[in-house]
Amino acid sequence: MKIRKIDHVGIIVNDLPAAKAFFLDFGLEVLGEGKVEGEWVKRMERVIGLHDIKEDVAKLRTSD
Repeated sequence: MKIRKIDHVGIIVNDLPAAKAFFLDFGLEVLGEGKVEGEWVKRMERVIGLHDIKEDVAKLRTSD
């Protein structure tokens, strides 16, 4: 089955390298990686109810 379209999916995991490897096995490609923290996150903290958020993220995409 071919993935036709993904707009946006956010998944919280405990083991980012393992999760990334899992999705790479499905043919997704790494678009970028980095840390999320700072002023942008402070605005989101009010929305989601969490505080002092610091996270590592990996952005993946389909090959086409």
